[in-house]
Amino acid sequence: MADQLDAIVDRVRSVSAGHPGWAIEGHGSKSFLGYRDPHLEVLSMESHSGVMNYWPEELIIRARAGTSLDELEATLAASRQRLIFEPPRCNLKGTLGGAIASGLAGPRAPFSGHIRQALLGVQILQSDGQVTRFGGEVVKNVAGYDVSRLMIGALGIFGPLLDVSLRVLPIPAWEGFFAKGADDSVLHALRARRHDVGLSGAGIVNGQVCLRYEGAAANARDTTAKLKRLGYEVVEGAAFAALRDLTFFTDVLWRWEGDPETPLTGHEVAVDWIGRLRYYLAPEMMPPSGQVWAYGQTSPEADRLPVVEPIKKALLERLKRTFDPDSRFNAGRMFKEF
Repeated sequence: MADQLDAIVDRVRSVSAGHPGWAIEGHGSKSFLGYRDPHLEVLSMESHSGVMNYWPEELIIRARAGTSLDELEATLAASRQRLIFEPPRCNLKGTLGGAIASGLAGPRAPFSGHIRQALLGVQILQSDGQVTRFGGEVVKNVAGYDVSRLMIGALGIFGPLLDVSLRVLPIPAWEGFFAKGADDSVLHALRARRHDVGLSGAGIVNGQVCLRYEGAAANARDTTAKLKRLGYEVVEGAAFAALRDLTFFTDVLWRWEGDPETPLTGHEVAVDWIGRLRYYLAPEMMPPSGQVWAYGQTSPEADRLPVVEPIKKALLERLKRTFDPDSRFNAGRMFKEF
């Protein structure tokens, strides 16, 4: 365990008026998200790590933001528990703070819950050096305002996360992976399985429909037999590791999220969330409507910033002025204006 809270606070408070601002970083594994101003000074959270509290019987854990996802999962696995939202390990790296700030969740999210179903509370550092906690190790936020959830997917524009409290889940006794070749009815094949008991992943990878089931060991035989009758084969879990960790992404990738009933264009690199989440190599390959974001190391700044409705953008700008009025943290990371 490494508590670097005092050192981080002192560093932020000690800068002069002309300081360019801070680029918050954990492992740096999600640098493909948004735009990073090269003039900002790096504020690394990686050494501020370690599990602070863990109550297996309550299914709650609290850890510092720089805690690696691997360390966190290992701690939980020792008690046969796991994270709810299956965050990615991009380039085999990732921290808890980065998982919350990026807002990315893996194939299990539509079935067991996204980050917002797991997050109980956060501690953040504001631009004046004040440390503030929202929520806590409780399921109900007694203040009436679930400020902690505003940090999900905010890319650190409100300030660095210092620690995070989460609900977790037990690990099922059985997990099975199945796949069959994709054809013209591939999207129908995904949707046809969406109400199956125990389904915890449904996507398309490398031209195959890939399904994952979880549950009691007693369910394994019946589920396997049913899927084999439908033409599925038992496989390893590599497809779901690829969907979780975005290993099919090397340079520029376009993420599309929208109505799962939207027909496939035939240019999908991969499909997740029963068709609601899809990846493409170029914007012209995507369906015409949906939420779009470019993931890329070399894509232009304008492409890497999310397209946000004016009302939502105005709200985020007001929150930015509240938490970080001088725009000292991750300026321009999500919006060029702040």
